[in-house]
Amino acid sequence: MIESNTSNMGPLQMAGGYGPPGGYGGPPGGGGYGGPPGGGGGFGAPPGGGFGAPPGGGFGGPPGGGFGPPQGGGFGPPQGGGFGPPGSRVVYQGTGGGLAVAMLVSVLLPMFGAYAIIGTGAFVGQSMRGDAGQAVSAIFSLVGLVAMVFASLFAANKMIGFYWDNLVVEGRRCQYRGTAGALFKAMILPYFLTIITVGIYTPWLVKRMREYVYEHVDVGGERLQFSGNAGDLLVKFLIFLAIYLVGSIVVVGPFIALPWFINELHKWTWDNTSLGGRPFRFEATLVDTLVNMLLSGLMMLCTLYIGMPWGMVMQWDYEAKHVS
Repeated sequence: MIESNTSNMGPLQMAGGYGPPGGYGGPPGGGGYGGPPGGGGGFGAPPGGGFGAPPGGGFGGPPGGGFGPPQGGGFGPPQGGGFGPPGSRVVYQGTGGGLAVAMLVSVLLPMFGAYAIIGTGAFVGQSMRGDAGQAVSAIFSLVGLVAMVFASLFAANKMIGFYWDNLVVEGRRCQYRGTAGALFKAMILPYFLTIITVGIYTPWLVKRMREYVYEHVDVGGERLQFSGNAGDLLVKFLIFLAIYLVGSIVVVGPFIALPWFINELHKWTWDNTSLGGRPFRFEATLVDTLVNMLLSGLMMLCTLYIGMPWGMVMQWDYEAKHVS
């Protein structure tokens, strides 16, 4: 999954506001609301006037002004730009139960429908036999494959929507406005290039996906910006492969390589994200990420992956809490 910029309002100064020597108190040597002698006319003009401009004015600007902004600033964030400790700018509010329902409706049922079409074609083709049966089976298989493509796009779009619709950034809930059609148009070429390059194009695919999402996520009337370099992600991926392959010799390599890469991926993503020119930072250690992955992974394994939605939400919540 957050705080908005905090307002810095200066305290009332002793010379202004409601305290002496201005305001509603009786001036030295005279009555509060009575007329002179002795000065101190309650509503008269200065000197001694309660509502007059300083000196002695209760509502005048600083020095002595009760309601003026603090010296050196208004209502912007504190010097140094901070929005508080990690976890104060981004909050994930989704639940495992909500994700389980979304996965059932948006992923499992559409994919089951696509497989059902293919299975029906195979059954009918076998019962008819001969060339006619093969033709029917082929037609059903083709329709089923097309249905699988649309089901995959529908599922991907819904999962993106579920994540971002439950994310709060700087106190404002995000709204994902993308469609399956827009997702297909944006990602068909990157996916094709990834296939023909045997995965080498993957960092550019990830970058394009992030750009597409930010283009379709509304954050209280603002849009997130992404400035990441796919080449930097490619270097991290190659380092991951080296750690994984070399580390496999001593067994522990895979257990270190994946958490390291996930941590670096989060850092690459958030360190290159900004909102209205305000940058984000991902601040987590390798140990933090390793522990989180072990706990969420155990939740999935011990429940035979029935607990996968809860494990995923645990990971998303962890990521949000380490963004500042």
